[in-house]
Amino acid sequence: MKDEIEYNYYLSEKGEMPFSHVHTKFEMYFCAEKTPQRSVINGNEYFYDFPCVIISSPYTIHSMSSVNTSRYERMVVYFGERTLSAFGDRIAHTELLRRSPGYLFELNEAQGRELKELIYPLMKPEREFSEVEKELGFMLFLNKLLEICPEERVTEVGRSALYIQGVLKYLTENFNKDITTDEVAQRFAVSRSKLDRDFKRCTDSTAHDFLEGCRLNNAKNMLLDREKYGSVSEVASLCGFRSDTYFYSFFKRHTGMSPHEYRMSAAKNKK
Repeated sequence: MKDEIEYNYYLSEKGEMPFSHVHTKFEMYFCAEKTPQRSVINGNEYFYDFPCVIISSPYTIHSMSSVNTSRYERMVVYFGERTLSAFGDRIAHTELLRRSPGYLFELNEAQGRELKELIYPLMKPEREFSEVEKELGFMLFLNKLLEICPEERVTEVGRSALYIQGVLKYLTENFNKDITTDEVAQRFAVSRSKLDRDFKRCTDSTAHDFLEGCRLNNAKNMLLDREKYGSVSEVASLCGFRSDTYFYSFFKRHTGMSPHEYRMSAAKNKK
């Protein structure tokens, strides 16, 4: 089981991480340097040239990258609702983090250095930190961030097409059901054409392709767990594929192997 809160440190190259992606947790992105950057959040593009923190909520579609700097540091923390709830009244404005797709905090260089001193020690791989230590360290960081960054330098981001986050969550949690794009559009009270247009703008994919991708990824994981999921037919059914025949052809088209071959190849690689 993964930790509720995860710390990640990256020394990135120019343009690295350019593709939009989604997490099921909150994400806190921190760049302490004065670096020209570009972010795309729920299909909206932002350019800025200052140290910053970006906090995005679960299922926000986002990407962050440097514009012209060859190498730059970025620190990322993933945290869940349990961590946020654990703060309680000890941290101001936790509801601010729940009710929006994302916030951009503009910092100056001195503030970037101050915040880095708080969080950088938790990024060190040579020491294991307990869950409590991780949460307390993150609480101190967030408290300091909200203390030193005035409200006029906090920008809400990614508000347009906010319902797409709900669509992503719905598809991720219901991939195993027999649902269609028309039904999804009806559920979110939009036309099929609007759903297709907004989803494509935000994710560079269609809702149908995203749903099929969820089914494929979950099928791969289930095929690897032979003890729990004995038959390929069971995997196909649990992942929402309408027939075994369709599952076989779909799986081979996307992986180059049949489900049986994929399972055997994984077993051989384990030895």
